[in-house]
Amino acid sequence: MKILASVWASLKPMASGLAFGLVGGLLALLVARLAFPPPTFIALDLAGVVKEQAQSLVAHQDMDDAGKAQASATFAKQLDVQSRAMAADYHAIVLAAPAVVGGVPDLTPELRQRVAVAMATQGITAATPPSIMKLATPVAAQPVQSGAAAPALANPMQGATLPVPPSSTTPNAFWGTPAVGSASPQGGQP
Repeated sequence: MKILASVWASLKPMASGLAFGLVGGLLALLVARLAFPPPTFIALDLAGVVKEQAQSLVAHQDMDDAGKAQASATFAKQLDVQSRAMAADYHAIVLAAPAVVGGVPDLTPELRQRVAVAMATQGITAATPPSIMKLATPVAAQPVQSGAAAPALANPMQGATLPVPPSSTTPNAFWGTPAVGSASPQGGQP
């Protein structure tokens, strides 16, 4: 027993140092996670919104060229301001919607609404007036669950699948030559 007591007495300072080190490390990770959350992604179809606005301006026969130029300039400025504001509001990186296959929330309807409201406050009609738009509560205004990101901004890779190499044994430029142990392109075993 005396031996165990002497061993414990010599290990006690090391064990308490290790415990405090682990607790301190976990606390530092928690603070870093809260202070610097991982990036999230949102998709915005800027080209589609610009196309809609251009079509709307062409359809306005009652507006002269100067009015159309002013509306276009205001629209371009508001599109830039509102897309940057959405990136800041969501703490997200903006991706072009046509380039996104899936797994990233498309917030283009909210962008349209924001631009339309901003232009309406300046007395200019946007392609989609805010009175016509029926949009659910913006994702940024929805309650956050369990201290994590809003539901629509969950892990963008969740449920994503990686491509599977073709089952043929013919080599190609993307997948390269067949793996070791598989049939070689010549028909024999490697």
